[in-house]
Amino acid sequence: MISYNQLISVIQLFATQHEQVQRFGAEFKEQLPNIQTSGTTFPYLFMVPVGTTTSEFVKEIEVEIYCVDRLRKDRANTNDVVSDTEQILTDLGVWLENEQDYVGIVKSYTATPVNNATLDYVDGWIQRYRFELERIGACEIPIGEGGLPVNCPEFEDVTVNINGEEVATAGSGETVDLNVTLNGTPSGSWNAGTGTWEVIADLPPKLPAGTYYPSNDGSGGLTWIGATANVTTGDGTISKVSGSGAWDGSAYSLVNHYGDFELFFNVTSGNEAMMGISYYKSRPGFENLDIAFYCSIGNSFAWENGSNKEGFGPFNSSTLFSIQRSGSNMHYKVDGSVLRTVPITNIGPINIDTSIYDLSTISNIQLVIP
Repeated sequence: MISYNQLISVIQLFATQHEQVQRFGAEFKEQLPNIQTSGTTFPYLFMVPVGTTTSEFVKEIEVEIYCVDRLRKDRANTNDVVSDTEQILTDLGVWLENEQDYVGIVKSYTATPVNNATLDYVDGWIQRYRFELERIGACEIPIGEGGLPVNCPEFEDVTVNINGEEVATAGSGETVDLNVTLNGTPSGSWNAGTGTWEVIADLPPKLPAGTYYPSNDGSGGLTWIGATANVTTGDGTISKVSGSGAWDGSAYSLVNHYGDFELFFNVTSGNEAMMGISYYKSRPGFENLDIAFYCSIGNSFAWENGSNKEGFGPFNSSTLFSIQRSGSNMHYKVDGSVLRTVPITNIGPINIDTSIYDLSTISNIQLVIP
């Protein structure tokens, strides 16, 4: 996902498939009254661009989404309109979080009701979202010959060979996805030959076997990132120290590793905390945790992609939790026993990720690479 038009297509797909939404539009907010009067079908979903920011690896786009419906002249259906349009926006949020792998919601703001804001006898809601999209690389910028960055390959056809055997050919502008293992370990590098490129080393990165832990200075091989103001972090530990009553305590650590691992930790104090992994940029809430333990009032649960999947029973401060990635499976383990296994397709880099509700401490955080 790299463009605003593609984001429009995603929201339009929802509007087309939703049985209540009758019309969709995307324009500047100032054009909303004109567009509303151009048709009589409601409820109406309308997307407005707000802003965009770009960081090293991602682009964030912020939009406002209006959902409005017609009122009767006597306004007798006001509450029905307010209720139905709010539910449509709730449906959109659930659909984006669970059905769209290529759109990441960085933040969703409080929805605001609108009353005759753009047209008489129209009520509804505005919901603002900030989306995380993949940023294009320098080599994908449409610059003419002579203007490409020095490290961008210029070619008409590239043939990928492994040990002399052709496995793929790509023309200019095409992409070939390869999952290559040499001697059981992803390794290799691109080496330009005459008319071909051979994979011989430096494929996906793999950490050396050993034990790592996140620390503030990176001395444990991993570094705490993005700590919120209400937590303290140390060598393999994170504690929420203020602001009990919201899922707003967090820090994470990027692990640039393809392959197997096992993440260990204890929840040594407190009543409400989550610890596990995420595949995308972390944020303080628990919404982006892909695989995690949810520890709540003395009991533990499997938490996956925003929902509680299974209960594991009581725990205490000495209970050893671990999440193990082994091949194409992820295992939940408690005191060394596998209690749940889920299949996965992503064996790439992860974030060791947290979300803490009350004044809890997660300790003895270790990542073991076999």
